[in-house]
Amino acid sequence: MGAPRGIEANNTSRVRVPRITDEAGRMSENITSIPKMLNQNKHNYSEVARQLNVHRYTVRRLEDDKDCHHHIVVAGRLMTETRAAK
Repeated sequence: MGAPRGIEANNTSRVRVPRITDEAGRMSENITSIPKMLNQNKHNYSEVARQLNVHRYTVRRLEDDKDCHHHIVVAGRLMTETRAAK
């Protein structure tokens, strides 16, 4: 079985990781976090959950992650860390 159609098997190109902060250390406009979204929406879990298309409990679980160690919101899409298999 080979590589999926349109992907070369020996592709050695590196994936470019976008820069999260600008020169002044501020987060760029399309990258945010759940605590910042909660502040913008008057701590309304339901509204933030609706915007991200996730359950309210997910928003509640990540509300204390101010330094984005476990999640990040990029262009309105929530990305969370994965748990390693044991």
